[in-house]
Amino acid sequence: MKELINFDEQFGQYIEKWMAENADKYENVDEMEAEVPELYLKWMNEGAAFLDGAEPAHYFDRYDDPEELLALMRRYLAENVPLPDPLLERLTDLGAAAERALVAALEQEQNPEAQMLEIGLLGELESEAPMALYVEWAATGEEGDDRAEAAAEALGRMSERVVALALPRLMQAKAPHIKARLIDVLCNFPGDDRIFEQLLELFCQRRDERALFASYLCKYGDERALSALKEALVDPDINYLDYIEICNAIEALGGQVEVQRDFTGDPYYESLRTMND
Repeated sequence: MKELINFDEQFGQYIEKWMAENADKYENVDEMEAEVPELYLKWMNEGAAFLDGAEPAHYFDRYDDPEELLALMRRYLAENVPLPDPLLERLTDLGAAAERALVAALEQEQNPEAQMLEIGLLGELESEAPMALYVEWAATGEEGDDRAEAAAEALGRMSERVVALALPRLMQAKAPHIKARLIDVLCNFPGDDRIFEQLLELFCQRRDERALFASYLCKYGDERALSALKEALVDPDINYLDYIEICNAIEALGGQVEVQRDFTGDPYYESLRTMND
């Protein structure tokens, strides 16, 4: 089997050579390092001896089969060789063919790192093909499950068709982290009173997470939330960070903050004040 090409290592050698040849043109290393992004683009688009004259940016253009590219991606991960950006870019260039291969791979993938990459690539393709799978993951994943969180994030960028799949799962959910994850998705789709009611209920009940749910109410954009938001501002137990987030939500929804609070002694307030002094 052909040895994998370590693009990062090759670029590192290129930079070392350039720095040795150009050290006298710069006052310090920081100035030289500032040139690295531009040098990277130059290196990516120049013929390279280690690629038999091919340009790194276009080396993987020779592959037209997304299955081959996915197999190559898994080899890079398995052998702990840095994954070249041009390989992933070639996958997205293949469009619909890559989408089909990625969705098929996603359902069977055993490597968590590969799975996260596949979710990201499908996002770049703006694919909605894995919508039902993502809802299932979001509605069943444990707290802190990277796959479930990535699926929820992807769902939030999809079309309103998400609501028909995700809202029933929210209504059935018992676990607090599942409710929070699904409402994070659904707050992107205003217009259904059931979403608003669930949002408002979570904001009022989950007092230790009011800042989070205030931000979701803000995103949802329904001014009917103003009454509950303003009521929370007068809660004697409110902390400074919650207060600020709720104020932001009130103003974003067109309301006015009429309650000014003194947070002297609040640990969040004192910590931020110390940082600003």
